[in-house]
Amino acid sequence: MADGSAHRNPPPPRMSNDMSSSSSCSSSSSFPYVPGETLFLPFHDESLWEQIRNALLPPPKNLDELTSAMQSYDSSIFQLRGLQGAISGAGGGPECKDFFSVTLPDIIHAALNLQEIMKACNLDRIPLLKEIKTSTSSFRKVVLPRVLVRSLMANMFLCTFKHQQVGEEPMPTCTFQVLLKNASAQECAKLRMFVHYFERTRGGDVPGCVALIRQKTYLDEMYVSDCPWSSEWLTLCRRILENSKQPLLAISVAPDGVGFEDDACGRDCLHADFANMYIGGGVLTGGCVQVQTSHGSLDAG
Repeated sequence: MADGSAHRNPPPPRMSNDMSSSSSCSSSSSFPYVPGETLFLPFHDESLWEQIRNALLPPPKNLDELTSAMQSYDSSIFQLRGLQGAISGAGGGPECKDFFSVTLPDIIHAALNLQEIMKACNLDRIPLLKEIKTSTSSFRKVVLPRVLVRSLMANMFLCTFKHQQVGEEPMPTCTFQVLLKNASAQECAKLRMFVHYFERTRGGDVPGCVALIRQKTYLDEMYVSDCPWSSEWLTLCRRILENSKQPLLAISVAPDGVGFEDDACGRDCLHADFANMYIGGGVLTGGCVQVQTSHGSLDAG
């Protein structure tokens, strides 16, 4: 969820439960990394970060130069056909005539300034919103300034994040690699949306914050907190539903391909979202259903 309040000087990113330093952190680093607790940022690997800087500066002037630059620090990058389609209008929208002269240099600037932006936000790490495994209701929140979110998105766009290591907690993907090489119309349209985001936020003047919330609620606890006899009532309702032989009521279904945003056929429709287990689902890896098209602006989560 996004916090709509605007701040000229956004507050530092914070987590509802403060995270203390760990013995696994490097005391010589200004940005300590705690395995399993904080996000592994591109500059945590100093040699790789230097390689990335050398590859992207000066900014590539065309698609071939960009491909070669990205291949120098990520050998799995090849043929950025999705990006070529997105900036040429293959997925809809106008052609991005100034992508290499204006937009890409701005993306690179935002990505390589990640450390400086974190310092300005008074932050030395970004905590992970891990899966809640408690047997009781729990609530966790991370609040990030949008200027930092933009820098993280720029690094995702340039595929500078290391691939998730075996044994780490499963988290959503943090690279645009699949989108950049997928030339299908819907993926080009999705990538064009992200390019448009960088165009609209050019220069990094993005006041306000984004709040990422992970909450686990048990229905029994929720009802009991409202009414002392509700636990028995909830159990009774479950038994009635489980044993009922009554047929479901008739429903009308909108035509195939019509979303609830459609003025003609989608008005007054109920929205059933069979959501992915990850925030945003497969928005960066080929997904194209409700949860993917609804969460494009929250990919830094």
